[in-house]
Amino acid sequence: MERAMSNARANGEGVFARMVFRDALEAGGCLVCRAVADMDQRSIYSFLYEGIEAPSVLARFLAGGGFCPRHFRQVAELGVNRWSVGCVETAILCRHMLPRATREAAELGRSRETIRLLSAGGGGADTPLFPGRDCMFCKESAEQEARFVALLETATEDEALSSAIANGGLCLPHGYAALKHWRGRRRVEWLRAQIEAQSERLAKDLQEYLRKYDERFRREPFGGEIDVVERAVGFLAGTKSNGLKQAAVRHTRGRRGTTMAEKP
Repeated sequence: MERAMSNARANGEGVFARMVFRDALEAGGCLVCRAVADMDQRSIYSFLYEGIEAPSVLARFLAGGGFCPRHFRQVAELGVNRWSVGCVETAILCRHMLPRATREAAELGRSRETIRLLSAGGGGADTPLFPGRDCMFCKESAEQEARFVALLETATEDEALSSAIANGGLCLPHGYAALKHWRGRRRVEWLRAQIEAQSERLAKDLQEYLRKYDERFRREPFGGEIDVVERAVGFLAGTKSNGLKQAAVRHTRGRRGTTMAEKP
């Protein structure tokens, strides 16, 4: 009975993960980065919409120092994404956070020893709590990240998802995590081959991009390598987490080579 229930939960998680990954396909970039960013937004929206009304949830939020800088920025980005969140909820949270932050600043100002420890990297209890030293959304993100990396293994049975990975749909940090934690040897070897192939494609495109950047070849038009810098950064560092569609760029040539500008 317990095994059946465990299998049912695992199957349910797998179906949910594939739905999230399929949504990530539309946004482009790393499937795991996009999935985690999407869950981040849902979690923050739920918190702003109803979580702050629960005293225990609000207390846990404040006990962790509120939002970390990254998640604070995501709060602002929610308004220009799929949801419309007003400023009232954020104002309520800031009203709670500011007095605590002010008290911490006063305590640090009174304690020269604390300042000495901080400047020496003492950290620990002497490190200011605000902003978000123990952000509860960072903890959730880390858990979701590990979860999606694991669930991606069986999701590769989906042809669209495996094709996306083969075409750059997994960043190197999450690729490393998958190689470390996936269980099936066949899938691990397949993923290793995809990572190597993606690295080779990027290296080739970077070489061509840099060649055409040279004044000697300035008359040659750019081809598929035109966006290689963005692709290479995304592969090495992960997809930008805010989920916003990146502006298209055009290349213009001047005396010093190539410049990038947003399309009007």
